[in-house]
Amino acid sequence: MNNEYIADIKFNGILEVEELNENSIENLSAEIEILLKKYNITFNHYEFMSINKKKYSISKCEKCENLTCNRDKNPLGLGTDLEYFFTYIYDGGIFNTQLLCEMCLPSGHRWGVKYVRKHPNLNIKCNFRNYTRLTQNLEQSQNNRKTDG
Repeated sequence: MNNEYIADIKFNGILEVEELNENSIENLSAEIEILLKKYNITFNHYEFMSINKKKYSISKCEKCENLTCNRDKNPLGLGTDLEYFFTYIYDGGIFNTQLLCEMCLPSGHRWGVKYVRKHPNLNIKCNFRNYTRLTQNLEQSQNNRKTDG
């Protein structure tokens, strides 16, 4: 069989607990590896990072339940390093007494999404921050292919 494609599969999971147990994470990793082998998927590694929800003012959007950083309480947001790792935590703020993520806020709101675009090379819709990151990653990949080949 001629394998023509390689797929990089990423999973994001949310674990909300009072205390973190490293053994539980390692056990979960071992179980995931067994499941992936069943489907002939090679398990390479996992990344684990935790964040203090209170410190960064993170709660669920009251409309869609996306994890949301309340930028009214935390104007600096997550910062570049955490923002890169926690791509599923949206910016947001208060509108009509409700915490709403940037996707649910009206476009004119200070923390609302300025642009929602469908990426031309990927079958996804994303906010401006993630669209920019995806575009940069694709451009970097294309440049790497040009220099490698």
